[in-house]
Amino acid sequence: MVKIMVCLFFIAAAIITLCSASGNDYQWGSIGTTDTLMAKEIVFKSGFLGTITTHDYVYQQVGVAEPLTINAIKITDKKKFKGATAAISSGGVGSTEVTIKFTSLRGSGIKSLVEIYGAAAAAAAPAPAPAPAPAPAPELDPTNP
Repeated sequence: MVKIMVCLFFIAAAIITLCSASGNDYQWGSIGTTDTLMAKEIVFKSGFLGTITTHDYVYQQVGVAEPLTINAIKITDKKKFKGATAAISSGGVGSTEVTIKFTSLRGSGIKSLVEIYGAAAAAAAPAPAPAPAPAPAPELDPTNP
């Protein structure tokens, strides 16, 4: 009888854990009213039994004359159960590129929505006006002491 009660307790705990599991959603920075959606992609990689799945997501602005500055990165876990964690490994907010490392739980895969927002860098301040040239020195008359 005790074994049955212990078994039921663990089953109930597992059900509660499954029902209360939430995804791993992240946001770095804030999305401003003037920000542009620079990238929106689903990162997907299947998991394998007994293994941890990883994936590096790389965002670069290749061939862009005036790259935008990243102001916000938003990641939405689409699995909502046993979802992957995400960590910025290089670049990120304040940069023009980012690398995000996704890591799944053992035996699970990765399915996350990545959204990157940014804006053009602030216009450079105008250069200060040049200083006025110094007044010419008075000419001295060598004949007048």
